[in-house]
Parts: sequence; C-alpha cells; structure tokens
Amino acid sequence: LSNNAPCAALFRPRPTPLRTTVTSRIAAPPDPAPAPAKSPVLESPPVSTDRRPRSAIPEIYAEGDSFAVTTKDRVLVYGSFACAAKALFTAALTVHSTGAAAAVIISFGAAYFFADLASGIYHWALDNYGSADTPIFGFQIAGFQGHHSSPWTITLRPTLNNISKACIPALPQLAALAVFAHLAPAPLVFFYTGSLCLFVLAQEFHKWAHMPSPPAHARVLQNLGLAVSKREHGLHHRDPFGGNYCIISGVMNPIMDGSGAFRKLEHLVFRINGSVPICWKLDPSLRGEHK
Repeated sequence: LSNNAPCAALFRPRPTPLRTTVTSRIAAPPDPAPAPAKSPVLESPPVSTDRRPRSAIPEIYAEGDSFAVTTKDRVLVYGSFACAAKALFTAALTVHSTGAAAAVIISFGAAYFFADLASGIYHWALDNYGSADTPIFGFQIAGFQGHHSSPWTITLRPTLNNISKACIPALPQLAALAVFAHLAPAPLVFFYTGSLCLFVLAQEFHKWAHMPSPPAHARVLQNLGLAVSKREHGLHHRDPFGGNYCIISGVMNPIMDGSGAFRKLEHLVFRINGSVPICWKLDPSLRGEHK
C-alpha cells in the first residue's frame, strides 16, 4: 500500500515463519556515504479482491476489537430485534382494511430502498473520512478502512459479533418505537422499523458478499437481487474504492454512482471544512469529477 492507504492494519502476533513481506519506506539519502541501518517496516497486505486467498489468521484493525461473541453483543442484538418485533406487532394491530395493509406493504418495501441508500452513505463516510482517533465513530472507521486491506476477514465474524455495533445507534430508536408505536400511523412505523432493522443487518449482507460459499438463504437473496451480490460488491473493492458503497441490496449503486452523488458530496464537504476524502488521495482524478 502507499502512504495514502486508508488505514494501517493492526496485526495480531503470527507464528513463525512470518510470511508478510517486509520492506522499508525510507528513501536512500543523496549522500553516497552508507546510511545508518533502519528498522524494517511491516507493510500492510496489498489491496485485493476476493480472488486473494483467505488468510488463516484473523486480522484486526480497530484496537480492542475481537471476533468473540460477548454478552454485550447478545444484549444489543436481541434487544434491538425484540423492540422491533414489539413495534411491528403494535402497529399491525391498527391495520383494519385492505388499503391500510397495502400501505404497510408499500412502506416496508420503500424501507428496503431507503436502507440500501443509507448503508451506502454511511459506508462512504466511514471509508473516506476520519481515523481510529475520531470520537464516537473511530472504532468503526478503523474497521471499514482496514477492511480494504483484507476483505476476507469479515467472513470470520459470527453474526452477533458482526451486527452488534450497528445496534448501538439503532437500539434506542427501536425502543422508542416499541413504546410509542400505537401513536403513529402503521405505515410510518413499518417504514422506520424496517429501515433500522435492515441497517443493523447491513454488515451481514456485506459479509455474504465476501464469502466463498454463502449460506443457502443468502444465495437465494442474492439471486433474487435482495442481497448485494459478490460481483456487485466486488466492484467496490477496486482502488480507489470510490463507488458501489451500498451494501444491502446494491440496487441504489447505479443511481448513486451514475449521478455522481458521492463526488458531489465530497465537493460539498471539501467546501465546508476542507477535508479531502481518502478516495481523492488514492486517485486525484476523482477530484475533477462532478464539481
């Protein structure tokens, strides 16, 4: 990787022999005299697609992260979906006509498109801005940016571990929906609850797109276009990682990429605070697109 790589990987100790290439980033001095010996720099794995062989050792990018399923993971995930079920059940009790039922179905379908769009915007932001030191979001930023170096690592995460982080912002909203669902129109409850649940599941859909052999239900959803496919998401894992950010169904990717929406957002952020997205650093030509 170049010095502009999105995020340096934090590696767990590996058994010998160490197979990762070790090189030096220190340029030779102009003085013909021999330079002092420099410590070698452990390079991050080269950016690749799923055609790269899977690593046998999990690679962690966010300090303090792990692949274990904890009690906290269980509380967040089970609590989130319990609140979602309560909200949907409460809203369903208020549906008393065919027209109302049709409105609920349409709103739930709309949530699928909205959640895919939301996953893309969130993914774009984490990929391109901030670092592990960013308050609140640093943990996720380190994970998303480091993911480009070894995308297969996500396939090693158990489901509860994989989606629990998204439950942190979702659980309070779902709890509020569970309490106040009877006060809102059923279509709105189904749209809001459905969007949040899909947002929580986005990382699992993302994981399926990296698995050599996804579960049978995942393959069915991918074949139906309801889950992002390996091919669709593989387009994102190309330097400079500047498009195909939507990771639930991927249906919004042609719209967002074709319209230049992400480049326009990047120019907007740059005008507001001068922040340069990582994809511009990897490919400066993107800066000239869709000003």
